[in-house]
Amino acid sequence: MQALGPRRQSTLIAFKGTAETAGSVGDTEPLPGFGNVAKAVFGAVLLVIRIAIVTGVDKQLEAALVEASRPGSRA
Repeated sequence: MQALGPRRQSTLIAFKGTAETAGSVGDTEPLPGFGNVAKAVFGAVLLVIRIAIVTGVDKQLEAALVEASRPGSRA
């Protein structure tokens, strides 16, 4: 696999034009740390959903939403 290293660098140099700027390809991350934040938020959402299921709040919420969606309801 080490044989691919120089080939990749030459491809980057060809793409960017010079050896000085070739190293900058892929060095910048668009939103640093976004993956960690997204994981934490997703984990928190799943935790809230689990708690709602265990306590039965999801059934109450579902019943309220079904009642509100009926024609003639005062939602």
